[in-house]
Amino acid sequence: EGSGDTAQALDDVSAIYRQRLERAVDRVTTLVTPIAELLIGAVVFVFAYSFMVPLIEHAVGLFRM
Repeated sequence: EGSGDTAQALDDVSAIYRQRLERAVDRVTTLVTPIAELLIGAVVFVFAYSFMVPLIEHAVGLFRM
């Protein structure tokens, strides 16, 4: 019966650590996701801006002639 108690205790400890890990992952995900979205948005904005500015300048130059 002693080994059954030990196994149950180990199961309880592993369940506790599993719950702690899940909570920690949820906290990190909650923090990292908005930061990653902002970074990706900034990169997309820089690429779009770098393509649009020369196109607009060229279009303005065509209408000035």
